[in-house]
Amino acid sequence: MKRAYCMKQSLIALLVIFLFIAGGASAARVYVNQDASNLPRHPRLLWLDEEELRNNIVKSSFWFHFNRAVIRQTENLLDLPVLEYNKTGRRLLAISRQALYRIFLCSYSYRITSDERFLTKAVREMVAVSNFEDWNPDHFLDVAEMATGVAIGYDWLYDKIPEHERTIIRKALVGKGIEPSLLTSYNDKWLTGTNNWNQVCNTGMLFAALAVAEDEPELSNRIIHRSVESISSGMKPYGPDGNYQEGYGYWHYGTSFNVLFIDAVEKIYGSDFGLSGMPGFMESTRYIQHMLGVKLDPFNYADADSEPRLNVANFWFAKKLKDHSLLWNERQQIKTRDILSNPDVDRFIPAILIWGSSINMDSVPRPSSLVFSGQGVTPVWIARTAWDDPKAVYVGLKAGSPSTSHAHMDIGSFVFETLGTRWAIDLGVNNYEKLEKQKLNIWDRTQNSDRWKVFRYNNQAHNTLTINGKHQLVSGHARIDKKIDRPGFCAAVSNLSTLYKDDVASVTRGVALIDSSYVRIQDEIKTDSRQATVQWRMVTKATPKIRNRKTIELGHNGEKLLVRFCGRRKVKPEIWPGQAQNSYEDTNEGVSIIGFEVKLPANTFAQLVVELVPESKKKKRERPITVLALWE
Repeated sequence: MKRAYCMKQSLIALLVIFLFIAGGASAARVYVNQDASNLPRHPRLLWLDEEELRNNIVKSSFWFHFNRAVIRQTENLLDLPVLEYNKTGRRLLAISRQALYRIFLCSYSYRITSDERFLTKAVREMVAVSNFEDWNPDHFLDVAEMATGVAIGYDWLYDKIPEHERTIIRKALVGKGIEPSLLTSYNDKWLTGTNNWNQVCNTGMLFAALAVAEDEPELSNRIIHRSVESISSGMKPYGPDGNYQEGYGYWHYGTSFNVLFIDAVEKIYGSDFGLSGMPGFMESTRYIQHMLGVKLDPFNYADADSEPRLNVANFWFAKKLKDHSLLWNERQQIKTRDILSNPDVDRFIPAILIWGSSINMDSVPRPSSLVFSGQGVTPVWIARTAWDDPKAVYVGLKAGSPSTSHAHMDIGSFVFETLGTRWAIDLGVNNYEKLEKQKLNIWDRTQNSDRWKVFRYNNQAHNTLTINGKHQLVSGHARIDKKIDRPGFCAAVSNLSTLYKDDVASVTRGVALIDSSYVRIQDEIKTDSRQATVQWRMVTKATPKIRNRKTIELGHNGEKLLVRFCGRRKVKPEIWPGQAQNSYEDTNEGVSIIGFEVKLPANTFAQLVVELVPESKKKKRERPITVLALWE
């Protein structure tokens, strides 16, 4: 039975939510008004001040043209047939994302223009997906993204949707969205999880609950309570410094939904219940900014691809922190990329205008810091020589463990960029569907898992060490143990010993940016009572050539990089194929792996130093020093 807003004006139901802040040291008690009669009228999700948004767009040439581009992109959707139920493997996710993209854009475009074509298209798409047999709760991300899109459309267009269609849509939000989330067979993967599933699924359920609250007050109250409490688990991995455990691509995914969540509850209840105060969360916007290199190529460790994302969440962070320099990369991307036509990446586009239209994008200041370093689940260190020099140097070092969510055996891996070229690359994620079709259990991260049979996932396809031809140990974990930032010398050191403890006594890797022009990778290895064969590997798309017994030359776009082994130890320069052996793996066209192989006797301390020096840059000869001496 439908419940009108005015029925219970005098009754206020209070729900006590306990949010346990990371570390469990304290709990914040928040009293939240949960009575449907006291919620704002539709639209209540994200969009509360329509007039202010229109004024911002009119006043700014940047936002005027951006808004016009959004409207044009929405017009391209009008003649497309409505979405159909079509799973790819075990996922409906592509359809859910397309639904979110279409409904979000059409709903926004209708509210900003009052063009009935956009209203009609949004309603048709919502009714179509509402009539699906289900939203694929076996892979609950599919439900969450679908629910997010349908909830936004239902809320933003509420008064304009015919009552019959509104009933169909509301029943789908409840029956295909919220109710499956109450079953342990569907929520056990995310309700207490600490990865992006938690953030995405909680946001989808919150949005659905808020959208239908006046008709389903008890159910909505239950979901809102659960969501606010649960999402704090998904936010713990940001601590303490902001670097996200799952890397660049999944920061975009999880954090985009997370800020949608926070923005929605804050606008409705006047509080985010302490969520933005979770350790590392607000700092993570600086992490993601440093994750893009000079030419906007990401440091794409773990399951991330090599394409940059327009990080919509940064507009929320920039507004919240009053630091517009956080949009330095976003401004560059909007000016240089087609950022509106890919629903898989940019389905959150309308949120940019909601959060960013009050910001002057014509005068975004340059970021002040050239270095980022963070600990936590997946420690990382990143340094650059400039933000606005197309030939600047950019280098990053990754620590952590192969055992964490979406991780690879890439501990100690680095990327390196200068002279407009990413010389040392990360291959990133392999297509999931291809691997799952072969019945490979790529989601098991134990030592002998199928996951490590995939070329892109093990250490032989990363810029790190392979010892005795073996995989890194998933039980191992490395930190950024030391770092330094002084004029002409910027460096970080990580103890990798636990990753190789079955083969050598200890391994330490240092990465240094020297004289703002070249990079030194310095490994110090102690063998035990056995000899060890060590391979130093670097993945590249440049053209390799062995110049002499200690130098490999890389060429690209008329520039040359010298990869030189320094010191007297006898090594063998190598160029290994960068292609996977199995037809179901991604092909890695144009990729080579270069490096050096060295045999270390038993009970030996070895210092392996490799320098990455542009041939056009002159450098003075320096005697390698121990990693520990860097800090003396």
